[in-house]
Amino acid sequence: MLSMLPLIQAAAIGATIHVPGDQSTIAQAVQAAAPGDTIMIAAGTYQEGNIFPSVSPLSIIGEVDADGLPAVTLDGENTTGILIGIGVVGSEDVTLENLRFTGSQGNALWIYHMSPLVQNCVFSDITTNNISGTAIWASDSRARFESCQFFNIDAGLSGSIVNLKGVTGLNGNNQDVPSFASCIFENNSCYSVVSTQFWDVLLDTCTLRDNTANSVLASHQGIITLANNLLCNNTGTPISGDWVDAGGNTITDQCPISCSGDYDLSGEVDVTDLLLVIAEFGNPYSVTDVLIVIANWGPCP
Repeated sequence: MLSMLPLIQAAAIGATIHVPGDQSTIAQAVQAAAPGDTIMIAAGTYQEGNIFPSVSPLSIIGEVDADGLPAVTLDGENTTGILIGIGVVGSEDVTLENLRFTGSQGNALWIYHMSPLVQNCVFSDITTNNISGTAIWASDSRARFESCQFFNIDAGLSGSIVNLKGVTGLNGNNQDVPSFASCIFENNSCYSVVSTQFWDVLLDTCTLRDNTANSVLASHQGIITLANNLLCNNTGTPISGDWVDAGGNTITDQCPISCSGDYDLSGEVDVTDLLLVIAEFGNPYSVTDVLIVIANWGPCP
């Protein structure tokens, strides 16, 4: 009996599928995956879309560069909307990590009745025509987004960057709602950056700045809970609809500067600031900003 344990453990762990080593495309790797597998994607740009995982659990992980930023880009080349869709029976436990979404016609990450974990992903440089959920559209989902960035996205006059909705009524338990932790929303143009309808959402330690919107955050018969967030230098109403102040929030017209180089306003100049400058190099940051971060490394005075 004991001799069979390694085989049982190996089956539980699953296999690793390399792209493009084992499968030439991400879609082919997803189709070939079995429950428990991990898809590891090598650095590069993949002109793919309409990728629908259908097994669970499944991890789709991209390579990162030397700074820890996603080195894998999914580019829809403005010919497709959904780049990855998680809403098929059997895909309730999916992890997406270290991926950059761009070139979508809207709903770049589409989620339906599933609750994936999305970590260290970037949504950028997407232009759509009034799409609700330009970067993310999610229905009846308790997805978790951690350390993700959303910038340079244009959702039109009536579209949103993130659109959340419920189909069975309000979900009032903050332990079991979609959540955004340590995420950055910057330089986006839309009707609302995050919009929720008949569903609740939690934003924790996020930064929303330099966005142009009618309402930066908008709830429609839903509740937005905010904890330790910074909303600054945005155009439009900061929050419309029902929301709960869980403490530690700063909502101001002008973004405070803790010290030179502290671009994420954490009170310390560290790797997070450096990664932010690199991620948005050229818009709005430059070589000067890199040098400022290096020169002021450490806690703010």
